[in-house]
Amino acid sequence: MIINGEFINYRIYEVSKVKQDNTKSLSQDTKGTKIVTLVTCDDINNKIRYIVKAREIK
Repeated sequence: MIINGEFINYRIYEVSKVKQDNTKSLSQDTKGTKIVTLVTCDDINNKIRYIVKAREIK
């Protein structure tokens, strides 16, 4: 991924499946660590979501 002209490598560390109203996994408290969170829907009714989190590799 390129952020502000800098290439940053990430490694997936968590994959989860949650109900649409579960926002706990969207916490932005990273304590300074660069983390990317991908949120995508599982079904046409958007009742289930996949959350994929990746952390910067230094």
